[in-house]
Amino acid sequence: MSGYIHFKDIANQPSFTNGTYIKKSGSATVYVVAGGAPIPVPSWTSVGGGKKTVTIPSGSIKKRPFNEYPASGTYVREYGKLTVYIIAGGAPIPLPSWASVGGGKKFTSIPVGSINFSMFKDYPVNQTYVREHGSQTVYVVAGGALMPISSWASVGGGKKFTSIPSGSTKFAIFNKYPIDGTYVRGHATRNLYLVDKGTAHLTNWLQAGVTFTDVDQKAIDTILMFNK
Repeated sequence: MSGYIHFKDIANQPSFTNGTYIKKSGSATVYVVAGGAPIPVPSWTSVGGGKKTVTIPSGSIKKRPFNEYPASGTYVREYGKLTVYIIAGGAPIPLPSWASVGGGKKFTSIPVGSINFSMFKDYPVNQTYVREHGSQTVYVVAGGALMPISSWASVGGGKKFTSIPSGSTKFAIFNKYPIDGTYVRGHATRNLYLVDKGTAHLTNWLQAGVTFTDVDQKAIDTILMFNK
């Protein structure tokens, strides 16, 4: 059984409810929506059997209101599995227990094997803010590494962050240092650095014209040995 949504409805609707199954007009491919992102359903078996679907116009799957990946803070679990993940900056972070996030949460069931889909990131995208449940320390992600924030003032004011499981900052998903080629900028100093092998090298940001991650200058000074 399926319904149909017109283009004007797509434009006016901010998002589909988590767990909604959709398919493009003229296509057999079905997607399940999680955190605003359409996740492909390879077969009905992968989600436990057939579901009611909503048909949307062809080509609209890559347009608003859909996200590239589930929004941060979305909880998902593969059908038939026990592990629940929370999405932070496009990366699925496993929950060791519900207690690690303060208790049970509503999650979206996604197809078996979805966590390995290319739509998900290996680690949160740059400029994602996270904080472990039960901790006061907020981190900003730069090149897959967690850069601690000493105060909101150190990064220009409060930011929206995702609460991740307690203990997850030590997970292998995160890098010890930003990957080589990552640019970070000390917010207070406006100094731009290029990271290479765990070392931050001062560069001229006015000429570089590159994309950088704004971080706490103290994090650069204490985590990255920098060369002036």
